[in-house]
Amino acid sequence: DNDSDYHAVNRNLDYPTLASRTSAIAQRRPDLNLTPEEIVDLLEQPNAWEPALEPGPNLRLTERELSDGRLFLAFNHQRIEVLMPGDILEIPLDQVGQTYRALINKVTNHQDGTLTWHGELTEFDQGSYVSITQSGSAASIGIFLPDSHHTLRSFSGDGWVTDSRNIHKQMQGNDIVHIRDVLTKQSQQQP
Repeated sequence: DNDSDYHAVNRNLDYPTLASRTSAIAQRRPDLNLTPEEIVDLLEQPNAWEPALEPGPNLRLTERELSDGRLFLAFNHQRIEVLMPGDILEIPLDQVGQTYRALINKVTNHQDGTLTWHGELTEFDQGSYVSITQSGSAASIGIFLPDSHHTLRSFSGDGWVTDSRNIHKQMQGNDIVHIRDVLTKQSQQQP
């Protein structure tokens, strides 16, 4: 049954029952409508993305962006939606040959349909963290390591990840990129 399956995958004592997690998800995202089976299936997945051999059809990248070192991926937005403070999410970074573990410690609801999950990378003492912002089918993730910063973007399940230095090389002058601007631009490009 769903409850015993949940207990087999749940390691978060703050959400001891499937009903407690389902209720918390529904309060955050009333229109999400995940079934208990789907929640358990999502929790069984250690991470939210896998490598893709080529960019997905939902990415609108220039020729330069297609060849600037980005690794393409398939992203599961719903895997992020079921995360609660106290959960662990694996953060695979093929570019550095490591998979990190993020302990989610806070979820911020921006009251505009955007949520941000904040987590600490457990492999480091301090200063290494992950920030995951989602709005609709768009996501932006910052992965901050002691000696590098990686950016992940996804739209409708198609995404990419790169060392942020690759992106900043392309920026001119003092351009500042705000996450809501990126997510808005991506959703406007969707046919």
